[in-house]
Amino acid sequence: RDAGDLVIVEAAKRIDELMGDEMLMFRIGGDEFALVSGLTDLKEAEKLAEKILSRNGETIEYKNQNIPVSLRTGFTKIPENSLRYSEFFVNMHQTIEESRKNESPS
Repeated sequence: RDAGDLVIVEAAKRIDELMGDEMLMFRIGGDEFALVSGLTDLKEAEKLAEKILSRNGETIEYKNQNIPVSLRTGFTKIPENSLRYSEFFVNMHQTIEESRKNESPS
């Protein structure tokens, strides 16, 4: 459990180090985060994701063990019309599930 908490802190740190001042990060689940960016160009969002993911496999140390930390990303666009939180939450979790399905097995 303690090692898992350290991994969550490391994940948040990696996102925080690369997000812009105008972006907001939320922890939405145990090990899930959402970054609201305001980016409208998918290529720019992909570049940000690539920078965050470039550290995949780097380790943290816990009780003399090196634990590799890897993140995955997905994108969802917030529509310009009115949006209820419940709708956004459903879209966000659909994106997370698609990301998991598309993840190549290690």
